This record gives sequence, structure tokens and C-alpha cells, in this order.
Amino acid sequence: MEILISLIPSLWEFIVLLALMFISIPVAYVLMYNPKFTLLQIDAFNIEPFNCTKCMQFWTNLIPNIILAYIWNPMFLLWGLITASALTYSVIRSYK
Repeated sequence: MEILISLIPSLWEFIVLLALMFISIPVAYVLMYNPKFTLLQIDAFNIEPFNCTKCMQFWTNLIPNIILAYIWNPMFLLWGLITASALTYSVIRSYK
């Protein structure tokens, strides 16, 4: 039961999740379209999971949550996947 309770975010963890979700939008844009910082110039990142806007949006939101899950609380892994999926879904819906 304690494991399930630890998956509920506190107020500060919820704020961090929201901040990561909204910060990942300009970061994904910069990593896709800025000529100086684009990851697509590197051949390792010019592959399918990273070369589209929707995929880059997903990874720029999920990777910091994975790092926070390792450092701080495993709750970030679950909620990071949920927020990354919701944000990617909203980006997909906005293109149609």
C-alpha cells in the first residue's frame, strides 16, 4: 500500500511535473529548428524517434522525468509517461 501512496505526487512534485511539461515545448522546438542547437545535425539523432516534432516533444518531456525518477522519486517515471503522452497527443491533435 505504501508503494501506491508514493505514486501520488505532492504539491512540489506536481509543480515540477507541470513545469517540465511546459518547458519541454520550447526545448523541443529549439532542438528541432534552431540551426545552432539542432540535434538533427548529429547523425545519431537523425533517426526516426527524434526527427519529427511529435516524437521530439515526447522525448524532451520524458527524459528529464526519467532522470528525476532516478534521483528523487520513482513517481516521476509514471507521471512523466502520462504527461509526455498527453502532451504528445495534444500536439498531434493540434496538427489536424
